[in-house]
Amino acid sequence: MRSKLIDVCSNFGINDDCIDCKAISNGLINDSFWMKFRNNIADREYMLQRINSNVFKSPENVMENIIRVTEYIKKAYEAYGDKDYRSSLVFFQTNEGKYYYVDESGGYWRLSRYIRNSIVVNNTDDLDIIREIGYAFGNFQNSLDGFPVGFLHETIVDFHNTKKRYVALKNAINNARISRLNEATESISYLLSVEDEACKLTELADNGILPYRVTHNDTKCNNVLLDEDTRKALCVIDLDTVMPGLIMHDFGDAARYICNTTAEDSKLLNRVSIDMDKFTALSQGFLSPIKDTLTKEEADNMANGVFVMATELAVRFLTDYLEGDRYFKINYSEHNLIRAKCQIALSKRIAENLQEMNKIVNDIIHT
Repeated sequence: MRSKLIDVCSNFGINDDCIDCKAISNGLINDSFWMKFRNNIADREYMLQRINSNVFKSPENVMENIIRVTEYIKKAYEAYGDKDYRSSLVFFQTNEGKYYYVDESGGYWRLSRYIRNSIVVNNTDDLDIIREIGYAFGNFQNSLDGFPVGFLHETIVDFHNTKKRYVALKNAINNARISRLNEATESISYLLSVEDEACKLTELADNGILPYRVTHNDTKCNNVLLDEDTRKALCVIDLDTVMPGLIMHDFGDAARYICNTTAEDSKLLNRVSIDMDKFTALSQGFLSPIKDTLTKEEADNMANGVFVMATELAVRFLTDYLEGDRYFKINYSEHNLIRAKCQIALSKRIAENLQEMNKIVNDIIHT
């Protein structure tokens, strides 16, 4: 594998001596590798990734979106006087001038500068770090203010179209193996019972009430790089799903991931809840850069985005389980079912706390 990775890097013009490389296992979708090369002048580090073309049907469009967004962000930061090279991702072109390389088996690869003295956290109880992560995602939105949303490709069609996610679930139910269907009976029953509430944001967007913005669509803790020493946010990473979307989805996805009191695949469902202190810290960070640009309808539905995203993800996990685990990487046969049950438990806890969550959001926005 090492020789393969070195060969791919050579197609991006990296011909120095490779002195180290290792796989990075954070992501569920793409394959990522840290690469270190040495020449007579210095050591240089890179992030090499193989794009999952089973998930992203048009990797060319993915990279076009990423380059447009990162260049826009870089210019915005330069205009603010930010000269820290770690504030934005930098991607390299191949010897043919493209931002992706296609290998002999049809695999798509990209290469970016590795950002040194940075860390990611998969989860944390530190409220200051949570606030920083929220700020990073909110500032990501703010730095893209004015970006023409229509210029972006929809890299995964209907990614957060909750109505169509439910259609896919129902199709999966109709075609699933009996053994898996029997295991999922209770989960199916709950998800179908909250379909109308879960589809509310999609309905409002379809009716033109909620505006589309540039959204990240995968706002987990480990998609923010933090300074290794100060723990201040540096930049948002993993931009494959950047496309037009609803800001409530980004906020909701961050909250349902960061504020869950258990792991995303915990089997201890009685321990699943929403940590309100974490929710407050995340909301403070996320909303402070963007609160003046939100429409009334966005502000009114921000907390509801947390319920929607937990429920929608449960739908996605359960659909994948019923279809034979074709999308998410799994570690054991029931992994996606366990993930779905965990998100369902979280969905229920969010619904119970939604009034308080709305108050927290409104207090921050109107301060």
